[in-house]
Amino acid sequence: MRKFIFVGGSGRSGTTFLTEAIGLNERVLSFPSIELKFLTSREGLLDLRHCLIQEYDIDSAQQALNAFEKFLERVFFEKFFNSVSVDAYCDAEQLRRACTEFSQAVRLSGRATIASAEHFDAAARRLMDAVFSAATRLAEAGVSPIYNLEKTPHSLLHMNSLNEIFPQTKFVHVMRDPRAIVLSLLSMDWAPTTTDECVVWLKCYCRAWARSRDVAVANGASLLELRLEDIAADPGRIVARLSEFLALDIAPDVFDGVRPDIGFSWKERCTNKDVQHLTAALAEEMSFLGYD
Repeated sequence: MRKFIFVGGSGRSGTTFLTEAIGLNERVLSFPSIELKFLTSREGLLDLRHCLIQEYDIDSAQQALNAFEKFLERVFFEKFFNSVSVDAYCDAEQLRRACTEFSQAVRLSGRATIASAEHFDAAARRLMDAVFSAATRLAEAGVSPIYNLEKTPHSLLHMNSLNEIFPQTKFVHVMRDPRAIVLSLLSMDWAPTTTDECVVWLKCYCRAWARSRDVAVANGASLLELRLEDIAADPGRIVARLSEFLALDIAPDVFDGVRPDIGFSWKERCTNKDVQHLTAALAEEMSFLGYD
């Protein structure tokens, strides 16, 4: 069974760019432009795990399983959260079979049943491996990938749980200057609409990330933390770090298209007053992320 790489960050921090770069390696399977949100989103895999293992009752467990099955259906066969559906890259029959086999594994006489962590996690691993195995249009002929790569930015806020389900996972967290993230958020239709609201949004993320990181690393999670500005300033060094961390030969030119000024160009969209306001508002987060 292939191991996992999860790439995450605050969003607007370089996660898509980094995922695409890692996904160029022939030993890695990933879904271009797709976030498999069913792992950590509300009504996703972790919610179902909680209902079947930690706080089981018959009705709530059945409702959680029904909701999860609907979530899978939307991600796999509809353009749910993404510009394309998962079945654009997969054998649809294999996807449906994977869903059915998972559901059967957590049912008894047709109903969601109380499960041990070992039983549930094994079923979850089979489901995820089957999903990526169905991606027959992604793997190169004659190549045996060793990693499944997934990027849902906030999934790393659940790093400890993901590491329990998927042992030997590699987690890669990428950030950029918090002030640049706030300005980028303002251009997104899914994000808060004012600067101050975006600042609060990012503060909440950073607090959650600090907690998730500390707990998961203390429990043995394998984590590499990167900054977008460092990739731009010294791409060769970051390629070497990634190659060592993932035990892959990352192409030396994989970051050649990165603009050297990517860490500073955001200031062109600001007045000096704006920069001062953001710097003051995000002083704690800048220090936490190493931008002081």
